[in-house]
Amino acid sequence: MTIKDWIHERETMLRLMFTTREVREAFPALSAQVVKNDLVRRASAGRIEAVHRGVYVIVPPKYERRGAVPPM
Repeated sequence: MTIKDWIHERETMLRLMFTTREVREAFPALSAQVVKNDLVRRASAGRIEAVHRGVYVIVPPKYERRGAVPPM
């Protein structure tokens, strides 16, 4: 399983928020830098959004065009 698959799985379970710590726990074999790089890549693609240091929100498909979730 990749981080991309893990994010997609969380989205299907309607768990749209996660932390860097949760990703590190799910992928203990990956270094902190690899996890950080992957999350930055996903954020750049508009798939996730960093809302606070180490806290991310998955952008649902209907909001991908905007690249952000509504503030509520």
